[in-house]
Amino acid sequence: MKKIIMMVTLLVTLSASALFGRESLSMIRSQDALRTYAIEIADVVGVSVRTAVSNNGSSVSRKVLGTTTEGIIGTIRSVPLTVTVTNPDDPVFLYASVSSSNGHPLFSGSKSFKLDSSKGVGYVLPKGYGDVVLRMEQNIPITMKGVRHVAFYYKNEEGEVVARQYLTVSGNQIFFPSRLAGKNAILVAHTEEGVYHWDVATGTRIFTEKYDVSANSSIEGITTVFHSDFWVEITTQGGVGKNTTVEFITAQRSGLVNGSFYTSEGRWFTGAYVRKAGTTEWVHYPALYDSQSVYINFSVQKESVYYVIPEWKEGDLIDIAFSGGGKG
Repeated sequence: MKKIIMMVTLLVTLSASALFGRESLSMIRSQDALRTYAIEIADVVGVSVRTAVSNNGSSVSRKVLGTTTEGIIGTIRSVPLTVTVTNPDDPVFLYASVSSSNGHPLFSGSKSFKLDSSKGVGYVLPKGYGDVVLRMEQNIPITMKGVRHVAFYYKNEEGEVVARQYLTVSGNQIFFPSRLAGKNAILVAHTEEGVYHWDVATGTRIFTEKYDVSANSSIEGITTVFHSDFWVEITTQGGVGKNTTVEFITAQRSGLVNGSFYTSEGRWFTGAYVRKAGTTEWVHYPALYDSQSVYINFSVQKESVYYVIPEWKEGDLIDIAFSGGGKG
């Protein structure tokens, strides 16, 4: 068996751009920014080596010498490792990782190599064997006091929210997926102090605005008339349109009411069915004709409501909402 002592050289793919302010969560604006943030919260490195034969390697953890790229690399480089090789033809596996003070992984990398016997002096470590590239983990912890739950809202090219994804939260930390950094999205955090919003593409806070809103609604197929005679035009195209029911509210009016229905193509109704609200009987009124219009004439009582449904000659109004005519 041969014991080999190694020093690990690390090639770390880290950006040197500055870490942004926590209030703005600028670390989420891009993967580069998130990577620099992860460097600054680095606390412990771990390095290990082994072969296929178990219990023949070593593993060491150490506090980082400094929360910079050079501090991380220098810490890992200073860790001496040994591995006992039983079969020199087996590959040797080298691992390195970086974690936060809470033990959450931030970066990791690995490399495998074989001992070199080409120089005729037995087996030796090959050139560059310790060059391990550290890559950022899939989820990076971001500390946020009192956080309860966090949602990530994806936006489309028009800026509209189209999907939602909940992020993992544990204690006071959000586990932010590195692949989502810089996306066209909104991050919403529900905390003990309130709800906060960020633009993920820039990392800046979004300050919401409140609007007083009321719905000016209507019921399809109903036209309400208050205590006056009525003439209702129904828009048609080629005889096709939506039949309209009049809801007649009398208020203080009583006596006779004139009502008329016609289409935008100049067709007149032939009569109507009328029902007083609170009753079940529909009363038919045939249309009356004079030199200027076609109408019905029906009697109403004050402080009452009446419903008036027009009927049509076949082909004059083909109702697109219902296949049949009649009084509904």
